[in-house]
Amino acid sequence: MAKKAKRLRILQLCTRYPPGTGGVETHVHAIATELRARGHDVEVLTSDLLTETPFKRIDPGHEQYNMVDGVPVKRFKARGLAGTAQYSFMPAMVRAVLASKADIVHAHSYGFFQTHLAMAAKQMGRTRFVFTPHFHPEWASGKGAKRKLLRRVYDRVVGTSTLSSADAVLCVSRGEAEAIKDMGFQGTMVRIVPNGITPELLDLQVDPAPFMKKFDIEHPIVLFVGRLAENKGLDLLVSAAARVLKVVPKATFVLVGEDGGMKATIEAKAKGLGISDRLVLTGHIKEEDLFRSAFAACDVFVLPSIFGIVILEAMAMSKPCIAT
Repeated sequence: MAKKAKRLRILQLCTRYPPGTGGVETHVHAIATELRARGHDVEVLTSDLLTETPFKRIDPGHEQYNMVDGVPVKRFKARGLAGTAQYSFMPAMVRAVLASKADIVHAHSYGFFQTHLAMAAKQMGRTRFVFTPHFHPEWASGKGAKRKLLRRVYDRVVGTSTLSSADAVLCVSRGEAEAIKDMGFQGTMVRIVPNGITPELLDLQVDPAPFMKKFDIEHPIVLFVGRLAENKGLDLLVSAAARVLKVVPKATFVLVGEDGGMKATIEAKAKGLGISDRLVLTGHIKEEDLFRSAFAACDVFVLPSIFGIVILEAMAMSKPCIAT
């Protein structure tokens, strides 16, 4: 008879969590719910932020504030550095982590507050530390001068020691593992655990009509899905759109996602290039059926950022994908 797996107490630490949206949020939610389904005691510790740019908090009365799909969530009031520094920290989370009896603290996102907190708990002998960096190289961290300066200092002074303190570093791709090694990390406890999607997506039969009707668009459609943020490569996408429209003037470029601080810049650039009428910004789409309809409607999916789970969702619907 196979030996029964030990029931573990696991903390998942992240900056934001559903109903906050994004790739890391989706990733943490997926593993938290699956680990809990396998019988482990899982709890998520996160901030009270719905978005970081702009700084917007989740209403404590929200139905998912303390529990998301059966996983208990503790949210701590976030503080933040202003402008393009984009660094959030949750002072009250410190006591919760250090007082925890967790067997494993799994922290997400390189260079963020919760990662340093997990490292401190490990160094104090309180827990095992598992780290998923979701790593972006310094050159992909956006154009903000504050942000880039912080990253340069962090990489040299703190970055590699944070990685080295982890009992295991989980990278979502071989490319990510190579990137942290190029930065100087020499550790051996690196494991590749790719992002994934639920198998049900492969069998979905989705009607493109609801999305096309709601936003009054027709083929051909080029789709981007993600936050309208500085590190998503959207300035490149708008420039490329202007070139494509010279050849395919009836194409429509559709950007689905909440504003992460870039909406005004995108609109201004599109206006300057004379393509505003061929660019549709839908904002965040909460309804799952309408969101899936966007993928079904597109003729091409494009992702100009470093990586993203959404490209797997587009592939699941057999859409041609363009990515950096």
